[in-house]
Amino acid sequence: MIREDIHKGLILDAIDYLWQMAEDYPTEGFRQRLESLRQDFLMMREYMLHGMQDPKREELFRGMKKKLMDIYYDLQVRSEVMENTLLLPYRRYLVNRDLSIEALQLQLTNAGDEQSHYDALTKAFYALIVSYQWKKSDMNDWTEFLVSPSLRDVDCATLVSALTLSLFENYSARKAECLAQVYVRSQSELVRQRAFVGVMLAESRRYLVEKGPDVYGESSEPGAIDILSCSPDFASALKEMFIQLLTCTNAEKDSRELQDNIMPNILKNQPFIITNHGIQERDANKNPDGSDAPYDPMADEREERNMEEMEQSVNKMMDMQRSGADVFYGGFSHMKRYSFFYKAMNWFMPFYMEHPDMQQYTQKIGKSSFFERVCERGPFCESDKYSFVIALSDLMGKTTDKMKEMMESGELGPIGMFPEGEHTVPVSYLRLQYLQDLYRFYKLSSMGHQLYNPFADITKCALWLCALDRVEDKDKKDMCLFLVKKDALMPVRNVIAKILNSFKDRESFDRCYCHAEFKMLTKDYPVAIAQYNKCLAQKDNDFSVLRSLARAYYSNGDYEKAAFTFDALHTMRPESLSYQLNYAMAMTKSGKAADVVNMLFKLEYEHPDNITISNTLGWTLMFAGKKEQALTTLMKHADNKAVSQNLAYAHLINNNMSEAVKLLHIIPKDQRMESMREDADLLGLYGIGEAEMAMLVTDLQQNK
Repeated sequence: MIREDIHKGLILDAIDYLWQMAEDYPTEGFRQRLESLRQDFLMMREYMLHGMQDPKREELFRGMKKKLMDIYYDLQVRSEVMENTLLLPYRRYLVNRDLSIEALQLQLTNAGDEQSHYDALTKAFYALIVSYQWKKSDMNDWTEFLVSPSLRDVDCATLVSALTLSLFENYSARKAECLAQVYVRSQSELVRQRAFVGVMLAESRRYLVEKGPDVYGESSEPGAIDILSCSPDFASALKEMFIQLLTCTNAEKDSRELQDNIMPNILKNQPFIITNHGIQERDANKNPDGSDAPYDPMADEREERNMEEMEQSVNKMMDMQRSGADVFYGGFSHMKRYSFFYKAMNWFMPFYMEHPDMQQYTQKIGKSSFFERVCERGPFCESDKYSFVIALSDLMGKTTDKMKEMMESGELGPIGMFPEGEHTVPVSYLRLQYLQDLYRFYKLSSMGHQLYNPFADITKCALWLCALDRVEDKDKKDMCLFLVKKDALMPVRNVIAKILNSFKDRESFDRCYCHAEFKMLTKDYPVAIAQYNKCLAQKDNDFSVLRSLARAYYSNGDYEKAAFTFDALHTMRPESLSYQLNYAMAMTKSGKAADVVNMLFKLEYEHPDNITISNTLGWTLMFAGKKEQALTTLMKHADNKAVSQNLAYAHLINNNMSEAVKLLHIIPKDQRMESMREDADLLGLYGIGEAEMAMLVTDLQQNK
């Protein structure tokens, strides 16, 4: 409400509202600032009512609104800090300390030993989190400091995270612009990617929660997104970041998949076993579980199979990792209970060997090429590297000499290690790494639980929506099609509609194609068909459009048109069997099953092991009235679940009721009736209607 009052120019109402908010902070000068604004406004009003002209009146009035927004922001910050009990230790830490920009930067620059430097960084980190609204001079000073070559990358990246946390809680245009400038000007890719993430997540939240108008938007100066969007890779980075956010939110699901289906096969075949006395080498004369049971000579074959399973599991894990999955979340999430992570700043510090709180652990490890190699090139996010060091320090005293030898020689190491050499870590991974750090903080840290979680609203797609005006239609097309595919996982139809409405050229090929795909998603097939035909009017015989159009015709029941289009696709791609089979299905549904039976028999003869061809042939034979031939064809693959439903129908129409019931039972109970209704046109040819379907379903339920 206060934002709307300021935007509408209801200055005195806004001042009265803020006056009440300032009651809890009498020593911080809020009411003095408000009273000064009140007097300025009343004086301006008095001059105007006496007929005095002031050419700078509008400029002064906009400045007044800006000052009111600054006060509102400062009050919000104070309120957040005071109400968040987890921030109490940090408030106490900052009491009676010089928090001026000059003092904070000077202490960081002049700190002597590593502990003093860490203490200065801690002070600056928490000061930035609870800082008031910035003036333009504050923004300029911090920007210059953060891009200065005299500031270490570790320090800069940590302070960028502090600004990000501050922005999440209370948006500040100056702080966002500072991060945007850091992204543009910094020479460190680590810092740049953190700044990019900070700006875009902050702007996303702003898009979602700021119900009132943007008073800061009245400025003629470019905003943070405007600055970022000047980068040529802005749109691609934005799309990639959105996908990375989704993979982060799937961390727990991926961890369950690893824990239940992948890691057991890997662990049971490792050359070492974990016991209460540490990690020990597995004895070849013992069972795989390390027990003293007599060695079974016949176990060699079983062991070989187990090794194959382990290799398959490792490959699955690597595939997950390559796709962006957070494969280490499950293991390292349990290692965030160490006292090291009681300090909020430690969640955001890039890993470095000299960290004062790490010395007690690194000293236990001593000189280790394995340790240095994994910390330098390991595929972990930064907070997991700290967890790794803590865990390794405890592990080193419990390992066998052979295992230590394998570790040092490079035979052992985490899956997905980056290759040796400089500049080997991809830029996209630096961004993903930081997002994983953020995800761990908000998911696992007690402090994070009290703050806004940027991952909570990811399915609202604000990351993309807040930047729609800054990207080209071709990029909107890519995101639109991505969201169409993801709709089943996260309902985003309203988001897709917004993207479609934002296209600059509403009759372009890209927009028409996206519109058609969206209408296929919503099952509005006539509109989808019309849009696909608009695309073909611009790009005749475009293969992807023809393929989608054939699918739309089929879904809409226009089987003759679908058959004609699938036939055209087969002519364009004769090596693909799928278009021939789809042509046959469309012809069958149009009442011309007899016309394609011989073609399907020929295909089955040429491809005797192709289940899909046999399944299609059996289905077509039933439509053609050749029920005995259909049963014979499908029985060739009776042990394959892919044909079970059509085989059930074949038994049913041949009056083999018990066999039909057994096969229909494979269909989940809640899907059986709907599945049979979808094939009502086939079943109806043999006198099987709604009543018969219902009795078949009831019979299945009673005999389960």
